[in-house]
Amino acid sequence: MDDRAGKSSNAQEREPSRLTPGGQGALVVLGTLLITGLIVGVLLLQVWNRVQVFELGYQMTALTRERQQLFEERERLRIEMVVSSTTERLDKVAREDLGLVPIAAHQVVVIEDRRTASVEVAQ
Repeated sequence: MDDRAGKSSNAQEREPSRLTPGGQGALVVLGTLLITGLIVGVLLLQVWNRVQVFELGYQMTALTRERQQLFEERERLRIEMVVSSTTERLDKVAREDLGLVPIAAHQVVVIEDRRTASVEVAQ
């Protein structure tokens, strides 16, 4: 039995030496897979980055267009406000601040321009 134990111990000693080259092959394959995985990961990250850049570009274009439309609408509304409030504001200031009232028909006096009248007659 000692012989068998000796043979099995010799076999156990030899097995690691046989596994070492196979273990190195597995390490090479594993390393290759790891490097390939890293390269694929970096490439996928680059593609994702490009997609994000294009998407943000489209969003920026749309927002720029919307901003321009809002500026134009603001300007139109500002002009509309100025036009509509000018007469109202003048009327309010005249009535409240200056104490003016609307004129009656009998207060209107029409003055004829003699220069215009004489020119019309002369022609």
